[in-house]
Amino acid sequence: MTQQYSKAGHARCLLRTKPSDWFGEGPIEQRDMDLLDAESVSFVNYDQGSYLRWIYHMKAGETLNMTKWTVENDEACRELVRSGGGHLYGFGNATWAADNWAFVTVRINITGTPGSGFNCGFMSTRPANIRIFKGPAYICSIHAWDAMILRDCTPNNATGGMGNVESIGTRKWDILCMKMCEDNHYPWVVVTVRDAGSAQEPGAFM
Repeated sequence: MTQQYSKAGHARCLLRTKPSDWFGEGPIEQRDMDLLDAESVSFVNYDQGSYLRWIYHMKAGETLNMTKWTVENDEACRELVRSGGGHLYGFGNATWAADNWAFVTVRINITGTPGSGFNCGFMSTRPANIRIFKGPAYICSIHAWDAMILRDCTPNNATGGMGNVESIGTRKWDILCMKMCEDNHYPWVVVTVRDAGSAQEPGAFM
């Protein structure tokens, strides 16, 4: 077990035992607790290569834009999610007004484990399926351990082959990401992935 995964495991344990420290006044649904309690799926490499990577966004009449979810872009990406219909808790009032986006989707990079049937791929979901929670200050005074729940993520069929694995590509997935260190280029790492049921439109998100 690597140091990064040990930190992720500790963060997930804190989330399970003290969920209100993250959720605050936000709703805690049984589906959230099922994600926190779930045994992580075996096809995801949690040690490296699985992280939040891109936001694709476009307004009517404009060209498609891509923003990398890096440390430098973290605040701007959070606000893109909020303006696209996502919910943020503990980050204060919105700094961007809600926009009439023609298209917004968030991509999560997934690296496969040996024997999973793929090397790498993407899962995607829309901002309306995303909630971001500010981490409690008592964990680390320098880097807040923020949490993000992304529901109904679907594999992309065109990239890396993950969506072509039937047991993965025909399902939708709930994902828990956490931001535990600001010195990672891509700060949001995948901590848990849980099967959320059959995907009516496999690969529906870009």
